[in-house]
Amino acid sequence: MLPSQPKSRRRGGERSRSGCKSCKARHIKCDETRPNCRRCLIKGQVCGGYSTTIGVQQVGYSSLVSQITAYAIPFRIPGSQQDRRLFHYFCVRGADDLTGHLTSDFWTRLVLQYSHDHISVRQALVALSCAHQYYTTTEDITGSASTEATVNYSRAMRSLRKYMSAGIDQQSVSTLVPLICSVIFFSFENMQGNTESALRHLDSGIAILAHQREADSTSPNNRDHEEICLLEQMLTRLDLQASMFDDARLPLLRPTLRLESEVSAYQAFESLGNAQAELIGLQSGMLRFLMINNTFKFWSEHNLPDDVKLEKQAIEVAYTEWSRKFDQLLHAQSSRVRETLQDPAITILRIHYLTFRLLLSHSFPHDPAVFSGPSKSTSHHTLNEILDLIESITRARGAGSRSVGAEAGIIPPLFLVIAKCTDHAIFKRALDLLLSMSGSREGMFNSRVIAEIAMHFASQHQTPPGPVALEWQATDVFEERVNGLTGVARNLGIVP
Repeated sequence: MLPSQPKSRRRGGERSRSGCKSCKARHIKCDETRPNCRRCLIKGQVCGGYSTTIGVQQVGYSSLVSQITAYAIPFRIPGSQQDRRLFHYFCVRGADDLTGHLTSDFWTRLVLQYSHDHISVRQALVALSCAHQYYTTTEDITGSASTEATVNYSRAMRSLRKYMSAGIDQQSVSTLVPLICSVIFFSFENMQGNTESALRHLDSGIAILAHQREADSTSPNNRDHEEICLLEQMLTRLDLQASMFDDARLPLLRPTLRLESEVSAYQAFESLGNAQAELIGLQSGMLRFLMINNTFKFWSEHNLPDDVKLEKQAIEVAYTEWSRKFDQLLHAQSSRVRETLQDPAITILRIHYLTFRLLLSHSFPHDPAVFSGPSKSTSHHTLNEILDLIESITRARGAGSRSVGAEAGIIPPLFLVIAKCTDHAIFKRALDLLLSMSGSREGMFNSRVIAEIAMHFASQHQTPPGPVALEWQATDVFEERVNGLTGVARNLGIVP
């Protein structure tokens, strides 16, 4: 009798657990194409999609807190082992940092999907991930990228130029690729402190979006409609950020609010995303209103043109309505009170709402008391509330931690308070909070550079401020600058 032979084992390594649900149910190998696998499409079957969880064993980490839940860690993407390592880093750290406190499908889904099939997006994301890792893990305060990040960035630029040489009007060339790359390039240049270059990428993306919107008006059945809307929301936020950074730059993507216009797209907010989208529109419209009517900045209320007074009234009504719907949304989530109160996204939205309401009250007519009123005034209470909320964010982040995000969070509101407030206690508290951020970046805003601008004038003018706010102490430097706060820092010798 022959000895029993050992059973043969299935060759080819460990079984993949990241296939679509339909292929798993039929026990066949999935090609893992996203969002729908090709095997299901070829057979004419409905693809069941992919699991929304990322297993700990898959990423090789004992714990995982990334917001990415709709895309498996892309070990099978084309590219070198180093590229895959940087994608892994992006999934477990970079995307969460770049998103900030508010969720963003752009960073946690769209860029990953398009990086799988488009080399220019993949190389751009590798460069950004490399720069992000370098910034957050070294003590280099200059912000200059590593050689590896710069090389990948140059490769991505060449790939995009080659891709677009066919022309974005051709069916084989998607508008989404240059739009996605414009956001990634904007973020990369901001990490290096190159805000002029960052703005060129942003303006390029906005121009491509305008071209796409014009094309959509004649051919409304665009299969990329959902992705275009997502990119429009992202570019609108970055456009607003750029105008906050440089108050001579009009926001390009939102019209000025008018009393007779539709000021709200939502009867009620169903999510924080709804609240964020409407608030961004209000902020953008308000900045355009302030900039366009700057001629009337110091006019008395009696002499202000009626259309300016009516438009300010319309914006005030819109903000009040936003606040009502926001409170209604939070009340609807009262079954999760503890979670709601600790959600930093809610805190960030509240900070931006309060800051812009103060800025509006400060304008038309000009009212310096809004940022320097008596200790028992409503505006004084609001300023302290803003700082309380910002302090809760910095405390949760941890002292000394270096972070670099793509979107504006707490640095712009802090700078606004520092620039306009003449109350010594509030000024000092805001400056201390900014100094505690330890060189963190939020898009175009570098906390170290902005803190040095504030300290420069504080030392020269013997701040604590008296009756004159910091912005007026530094009038000459602010008026003679080019490129917003980077120009101010350059005029002061803070940056080369």
